[in-house]
Amino acid sequence: MPANEPRWRRYLRFFGSDPEADADDELRFHLQEMERGYLAHGMSPAAARRAARAKFGDVERVRREMRRGTRRLHQRTARIERVRALGLDMRLAIRKLSSQPGFTIAAVATLALGIGANTSVFSVVSAALLRPLPFGDPGRIVKLYTSVNGQKWVASPPDFRDWESRTRAFSAMGAMYQDQPTLTGTGDPVPLNGAYVSTGFFDAMGVHPALGHPFTKEETTYGQTDVVILGNGIWKRLFGSDPGILGRTVRLDGKTRRVAGVMPPGFDFPGHSELWMPMAFSDSEMLTQRGAHYLDVVARLRPGVTLSAATRDLDAVAHQLATEYPRTNRGHDAEAVSLRDALVRGDSQRALWIMLGAVGLVALIACVNVANLLLARGAARAREFAVRTALGARSRDLAAMVMVESALLGTMGGVGGLALGAGGIRALNAIRPATLALLPPATVDARVFGFTALLSLGTIILFGLAPALQAMRVSRMRRAMQDGARGGTTGLRGWRARWLLVAGELALAMILLTGAGLLIRSFSALQHVPSGFDASGVLTVGVSLPDARYPAASQSEAFYRRALQQIRGLPGVVQAGAITGVPLSGFNFQISTRAIDGRLIPDAEQPSLQIRVITPGYFGTLHIPVKRGRMFTPQDRAGAPPVVMVNESAARLLWKDESPLGHTVEIGTTFGLGRGRAGGEVVGVVHDVHDELLSTRPRPILYLAHEQYPIPYMTLVIRGVAGTDPVRLVAGVRRTVHDLDPDLPLLNVATMQRIAAGSVADPRFAMAVLATFAGLALVLAAIGVFGVMAYVVGQRTREIGVRMALGASAHAIVAETIRIAAGPIALGLAVGILGALALTQLMTHLLFAVKSADALTFTVMGLCLASIAGLSAWLPARRASRVDPVIALKSD
Repeated sequence: MPANEPRWRRYLRFFGSDPEADADDELRFHLQEMERGYLAHGMSPAAARRAARAKFGDVERVRREMRRGTRRLHQRTARIERVRALGLDMRLAIRKLSSQPGFTIAAVATLALGIGANTSVFSVVSAALLRPLPFGDPGRIVKLYTSVNGQKWVASPPDFRDWESRTRAFSAMGAMYQDQPTLTGTGDPVPLNGAYVSTGFFDAMGVHPALGHPFTKEETTYGQTDVVILGNGIWKRLFGSDPGILGRTVRLDGKTRRVAGVMPPGFDFPGHSELWMPMAFSDSEMLTQRGAHYLDVVARLRPGVTLSAATRDLDAVAHQLATEYPRTNRGHDAEAVSLRDALVRGDSQRALWIMLGAVGLVALIACVNVANLLLARGAARAREFAVRTALGARSRDLAAMVMVESALLGTMGGVGGLALGAGGIRALNAIRPATLALLPPATVDARVFGFTALLSLGTIILFGLAPALQAMRVSRMRRAMQDGARGGTTGLRGWRARWLLVAGELALAMILLTGAGLLIRSFSALQHVPSGFDASGVLTVGVSLPDARYPAASQSEAFYRRALQQIRGLPGVVQAGAITGVPLSGFNFQISTRAIDGRLIPDAEQPSLQIRVITPGYFGTLHIPVKRGRMFTPQDRAGAPPVVMVNESAARLLWKDESPLGHTVEIGTTFGLGRGRAGGEVVGVVHDVHDELLSTRPRPILYLAHEQYPIPYMTLVIRGVAGTDPVRLVAGVRRTVHDLDPDLPLLNVATMQRIAAGSVADPRFAMAVLATFAGLALVLAAIGVFGVMAYVVGQRTREIGVRMALGASAHAIVAETIRIAAGPIALGLAVGILGALALTQLMTHLLFAVKSADALTFTVMGLCLASIAGLSAWLPARRASRVDPVIALKSD
């Protein structure tokens, strides 16, 4: 006997397997025996009694211990029995599912499709909206904007300096703007994505170099910015992860820079940057650039400071600046926005949530289909359940058996869905729009895995509940057994649950089809918006001239003039020109209008214009027509009277219905244009071009001649021969540029058609995903209708045989069978239309030129769903009309 064995267990062993019945008698008998033993050794009766009680304890206490021990044994036995029963149910479920491979494959495939679609979309939502950004305490990082008439602008250098020194809500603040420096001295020139950042940038982001140190104040002093911090990727790719990289020099844009640090893996903010350079401004730039808004500003909230409090603090400083600098800051507010909201715009967030809701409807339809399959299968197993009930099985035992089968199906569907979801994630990452490209790609992480597990559990409950309840109706099973003995049929009451499920999935499918139809119509309308230029056959190539090698404006002008002359002579080139930012590329350079016809405009009334610098030949290359006046010519060079061109929107904004030709216009601070002021006489008006998005109105644009305002960064636009791929021109353009300067790489090489397609990437992404899910929902709904109709026909085979033997025609059998399905189909369509009218209101911001209650879309999608559902009902009905009466009457 173990020394530490509990006393109650010793008594249980002593008294046998059922001690509670006579525990008191046995204990008293044992105590008496012990007392006799002590008496035999010469003890007095009282001493013998005390010794016995000391040996075995109080009778009542021992009895309680025995009862507790008995309960524990009973509980342990019950648990063992439950585990044994679960194991039996598992083995039985495996045998049952293995014996019906068609049913099992159909159910698992349906669930896998629904779960896989949800997994892939949730992974994108998780990466964009739920996964923490790869920065230190990202919830406290905000982006700061200047707000003008409700529009968000980025900051100017002087405004950033004042925000940094005057606000109290932020513990750190940093500014940045992106660039594409060229690395030389390591072989071929390597174009890189870079960013100029201020001293507080890394503190604001909460990330510091893994090697070295962040920029110091001395390193961001004007004239001393000769250092660089490398990204982890190019440190590994170009420098072999050399730990001695600190202090070494690299050549960027012809300027020697010393490596001050290497960032940790995964940090590439902003915009997939590969290196960071210090940003500094001279005193004169701080005086002249208050109207030049080109700096993105990030900041870190102090502990305990809310976003609204930070906005109030920042806005108070903005109002101070509006008072101090009315010419440039009047009417300017300021706003702090969380970094995630800044990276993923509101419309994109709304689209992601709508897609997640849509794919959730697909999962519901899949569950309804599997529930219908299980209900039909449960009806077929009614006699089996009745036999089990007659043999002593309880209703809960039958329900547990059905739920175990559902759990097996759900688990297999979850595993298959996870596999399909991984493929779907790769597909969505490949087509995700630029608004999501700045975020880490979607992956199967712990959150996605947990979501899939919970979704699988939810589907098990959803599609397994109805069959389990069906199995618990023992009385109905007994009637079914009796009906089976008579060879009877199932009435409409037996089909009601399945028809309601079919109506439900048709309603869900109608909602999805309507949403997809609205997005398709919206995208079609967007595609038919005239862009104002001809993108076919046009190649775009970016070139940036380093200041170190091209310090004079005349050098930049000469380079682009020679480059375009030589490119126009290349085989296959029809025309060529250059512009600071091609249409639909996201380029934004906005400046206020200072004077018209020599008349100064009050600060609060100065209209804003988009500024583009172009070369002669640009409008001809993109086939942008001149509506009035003329284009720029080679005679519009430095030293000649300054001239400008405007688009139609700018002409209407500045001169209403009057012709702008011969009038003069002057803009304010012109960062990057080489002069303090810019403007001239209007010599031409060109057709409006959608330079931002096709869904927005064309912005007013002022065009300046590159020969008069030469700048070092331009995008070459080159039109090839009609019908040929413009990408074939890249090799010739590269040779031409390298002949002029072998250290210049080609940047952002793309066709104009690709740029135009990228401008509608967001609506295309939402449309493609929702249309895919709507198509999947349509297929699943059709399968659901077909499955229930096939079951109905199978249950009514004997009845149909009798009717046909009595003279019923095949047409009457088909009509009668379809009539049974007509009610649920009509109910599903009606509920779906009402649901779509309510839910499509959430899509208003995603639509273009289409109303959320568009009658044509609702009508077409309703007819489409009704036709598919009707066809799915007609096929089993047609088969029913071909039943041989003799065979049907013999069937049981």
